[in-house]
Amino acid sequence: MAAFEADGRTMSRWIAVSALVVAACTPSDGQVTGPYTGPTARYFIDDIVIPSTPDEISGFASDLDGDKRVDNVFGQVTRTLKTWGDDLTSGGRDMIASGVIRSFIELQADDLSDDDSVAITYVGADGEAAVEIGGRMTNGTLASNRSRTSDHRGRARLHLPVFLDADPIEIDLYGLEMDLQPDGQGGFHGFVRGGMRGADLMEATFAGVEQMFAANPGEHKGLRELIEVTSTSSGDGVITHDEFFNNALIKSLLTPDIDMPDVGKVMSFAFGVHLKACPDGVCTPPTIEDRCRDRVRDGAETGVDCGGGCLPCAAAGACLAGDDCQSGTCGSNGCTAPSCSDGVESGFEADVDCGGLCAKKCEQGQHCDHTSDCVTGFLMCVTGTCN
Repeated sequence: MAAFEADGRTMSRWIAVSALVVAACTPSDGQVTGPYTGPTARYFIDDIVIPSTPDEISGFASDLDGDKRVDNVFGQVTRTLKTWGDDLTSGGRDMIASGVIRSFIELQADDLSDDDSVAITYVGADGEAAVEIGGRMTNGTLASNRSRTSDHRGRARLHLPVFLDADPIEIDLYGLEMDLQPDGQGGFHGFVRGGMRGADLMEATFAGVEQMFAANPGEHKGLRELIEVTSTSSGDGVITHDEFFNNALIKSLLTPDIDMPDVGKVMSFAFGVHLKACPDGVCTPPTIEDRCRDRVRDGAETGVDCGGGCLPCAAAGACLAGDDCQSGTCGSNGCTAPSCSDGVESGFEADVDCGGLCAKKCEQGQHCDHTSDCVTGFLMCVTGTCN
């Protein structure tokens, strides 16, 4: 099995053999319950692959509820983030490298090649609660109990890189199941699956979207506008908690799709991981490649992933000079808030101090996102310019 490609997002060979993995060693009754014996081996999750293509959505998934169809509805949401406006982050490995995401898989087994009773635990972060699941190792390949048949369902707290310019979402995954395939280097490629409660998912999504819009409004105008036109928003550029939770589009995207015993309705999800063996439990993270995406303040940054050559910081963000701020002005209390008179293109403006949420319309030759950004009466927005 080849390792991930350099960008950590190519798992085509793993997808191709996933059906064989499941057929080879999935417990037929879904009820491996122990007793579990042997030492516990710890593996560091050094890559997380959030599905963004149809092949990944279906290839990572399994039938969680027994209706003969694979389940990965949240994968459709993450694909939508990627295709609508490139709002899906590519900084997952950098968040892992910086320590913002530090998750593990623990395997308790007598033999990591062949063992009919293996305990599998997904540890989202040290000290967080988790519920183990049972499974089998066959020729070094692991398959856990299936959520659709097991009475002993696993649970884990996930820390996942989803939204661009935002922290990882944190959410509980119920009905946990996993498949792992050796990578030939002492680690594993794998899939993690289960379901998320709808209310929890709405809260996590709102937090990510709110942070994303504040951090880089100019790059997320399309998603903001889409949310505004499908809600009761006041049109002020601010999506409130109530507006988000009552938004018809958001509710349709985040509708739970499967029933899970003892939990109720949940939204199905599946994602890919790569596991690195940790001798004596000590794991070396990957190298940070883009410090402007690792969700910690480092390098020359004045704030978390902003200022010092990264994205300009939002209002009240720490700054040393105007270039560190979206508004172009660094005041005594940090970055001043962007406005329609600050002399720079900021916030949701189409061009400098015009269009978007500004009362002033853009003149001929200025950038626009919509005809409504241009001076009313005679100018149209053609290929991004008022003409």
